[in-house]
Amino acid sequence: YRLKKQYEAVSAIFFCNDLAVDSVLREFVLSCYRRKIQVEVLFHEYQRKQIKPEDTAAVLSRMLDYILMGQESISAKGNEGEDHEGGTVKVQGAFVKNQLILSARLIPAEGAAVPILKIRKRDFNPWLKKYNGLIYVMRKCDVLQIVVGMDAC
Repeated sequence: YRLKKQYEAVSAIFFCNDLAVDSVLREFVLSCYRRKIQVEVLFHEYQRKQIKPEDTAAVLSRMLDYILMGQESISAKGNEGEDHEGGTVKVQGAFVKNQLILSARLIPAEGAAVPILKIRKRDFNPWLKKYNGLIYVMRKCDVLQIVVGMDAC
């Protein structure tokens, strides 16, 4: 109860009704704003059902850490004074056919290439095993996407 009151006092920015996930999203959005990254968060169909809130927050946090590492890699590789800061990140959470689906997409600024990151699936193993989940990583010339699905029922 006390945590909820403190959280409400801190900010009027809410993305979903799950305090653990909402706090991860809020910190991520603030970090992106400081780095001039546009952010779109879509969690209106988010339901975690039987998945513990701290587990959902841990998975989402790891996904978003990889997205930020990707953006930092792009910024560090700017060619001959080119500014590759910015870009867009799209974060989504939804409940689809008894699955909690979390998705994070990094779309680099124009002229920047998608970074090559070693995304270690074992970083997600405790939750993938616990909730019979899977992870999908897609790299195309203009998008890096990480999707995690976990059984929610």
